[in-house]
Amino acid sequence: MNRMLDEFARKAREKMEEVDTAYGQRALELQANLSAYIAEQTQNLMNLGISIMEIQDALRAATDRVEQTCAPNTDEFDEGTGERLEPPINVFTFFLPVEEAVITALAAGNFDESGLMEHIRALADITALEMTEGLDLVLSDFGKNQALCDAITGGEIVTGSNGEAFIPEFLTVKEADGYRYSVSDPAVFKSFKEVQTIAALLESFDQKTFFKRADIKKLLKAGWLDGYNPRSVKKEAGYIVDELWKEFIALREIYRKALAQRKGILIFVGYQGEETDNFENYI
Repeated sequence: MNRMLDEFARKAREKMEEVDTAYGQRALELQANLSAYIAEQTQNLMNLGISIMEIQDALRAATDRVEQTCAPNTDEFDEGTGERLEPPINVFTFFLPVEEAVITALAAGNFDESGLMEHIRALADITALEMTEGLDLVLSDFGKNQALCDAITGGEIVTGSNGEAFIPEFLTVKEADGYRYSVSDPAVFKSFKEVQTIAALLESFDQKTFFKRADIKKLLKAGWLDGYNPRSVKKEAGYIVDELWKEFIALREIYRKALAQRKGILIFVGYQGEETDNFENYI
């Protein structure tokens, strides 16, 4: 079993390295191939009795990667230096109000993961945020105050009756701009009680405090904007901070919806995938 895990992780790392050295459409194609490989092999290994935690541990140890997959490079260049730029935002986090009874039913074995997938696809209130890492820095005042971090991070990992984490790895989410995003991490759930607490905190966080904290120099120093030329970032500072504020508004709104509907929130992570106008399974 260990040999199979090692081989899986080794091949995944090779594919990741190919993505890291590619650009443009080729990078997108390689990223889609990587996603398909990890999803297929994860399912195969689980069918052999290897737990999802063992698979994830082997993969992370071998690749020395954070668990959220980054998007490939772009074909954009800095006007001043001619250097190739990468997008400052890579990871996409999805928020979806869901009844606690649904999560409880999954854990009790009243329906399986495919049933939860169908339930997710039927819900209309899914919200995708692109700047959660930067948003987390601002809300926590760069690690000084953890109270609002719970709006984005943490939560109870969703599990089935066998105790295995629910990873909607075959779920493809389509956005209006034609891109699709494949889920890559275990889904987590915020209970309605947690939603009540977090929603109140978000309501108390005013615009003046937000813009005071969202200092572009601090965001650069924290590493959130790694990949962009610092001069270009500073030039576009106003735009970046405005986009962060829009994401905060969207985050606050999803908690308002969950609160009004007396639901918890299901959270899962995806990454930028292949641009396409025609594929079958999407929300």
